Amino acid sequence: MNEAGLTLTSLIRASIKSGLGVLDREIRHMRKDIEWGATTSETMARFEISARTVMITRTTTHTIKANEAVSDIRTVLQIAAADAEASHRLKP
Repeated sequence: MNEAGLTLTSLIRASIKSGLGVLDREIRHMRKDIEWGATTSETMARFEISARTVMITRTTTHTIKANEAVSDIRTVLQIAAADAEASHRLKP
């Protein structure tokens, strides 16, 4: 857990209240998957498939792997953000 006491699963649940615009529908689907017993990794993988963009696929894959390695959401998001930034810098 991070300073706010959130795991990735808790963050997904809390994001519903944040109003993330175009992601609201996907976040609701993720929350329902978790409520029905799916793991966070399974839920994120389903989101990755439905999003079908290179950047989301890459970031989601790294988020899944980071979340499986550590449960601290702060660390998970730092890893995913660092990867996204590196990927962006490498683009021609």
